[in-house]
Amino acid sequence: MSKKPEINKEEILWQFEKIVNSMIADLELSLSPILDKIIHLPLQMDSRSLNIEDNIIDGIITSPPYLTRIDYAMSTKPEILIISNHKTLRLIRESTIGSPVIVNKNLSINPLWGKKCLQLLEKVKNHKSKAANSYYLHNILQYFKDAELSLKEIIRVLKPKKKALIVVQSSYFKEHEINLGEIYVEICKNLGVKSKIVGREIVRGHLAHVNTKSNQYKKSKVYFEDVICITK
Repeated sequence: MSKKPEINKEEILWQFEKIVNSMIADLELSLSPILDKIIHLPLQMDSRSLNIEDNIIDGIITSPPYLTRIDYAMSTKPEILIISNHKTLRLIRESTIGSPVIVNKNLSINPLWGKKCLQLLEKVKNHKSKAANSYYLHNILQYFKDAELSLKEIIRVLKPKKKALIVVQSSYFKEHEINLGEIYVEICKNLGVKSKIVGREIVRGHLAHVNTKSNQYKKSKVYFEDVICITK
């Protein structure tokens, strides 16, 4: 029977201290204009409106909210209320991409979103289910408007010939599949950059699998995550 490898606690503590000191140094540098010396630069910004210069970022890896109406703010409500208040909670709910809260019912369809997106919106608009036209359509319009703005910012700040990797997940509106990865690729194409799906994994433990009501319109739904590579 083989022995378990001995853990060098002093070595682990030294490595941890080294990483922490490096991050502290970066935080201190972030207060100065000497950005070329920074390794880790923590920023708090809206991805739809980045306070960053054009053509300055070497690479981007991100996973925006999916088109699933998950209320991320409410899922962290206790933490938000501990550090702030209900006003902040409401603000986060209204400003988060993919939020189930409708903040603008006057959005119009943008052909820039591509053929697949426009076909989806037409199916939602004409669906006979309750609230399809009065709520779900506005929710999806809101999502793709935000996605468009974020993609424009990603493209703007990337250096020429550099890449961005974006992970998104498919979903369903009733019986209609929403292939979010392919829609993102079409939007990027219409924004003038190259993009393609470079990876796909089936989601095994999706929450919809335990929700029996989700099978009302279509049984045996398959969900997958796509990795999209954007090249400026």
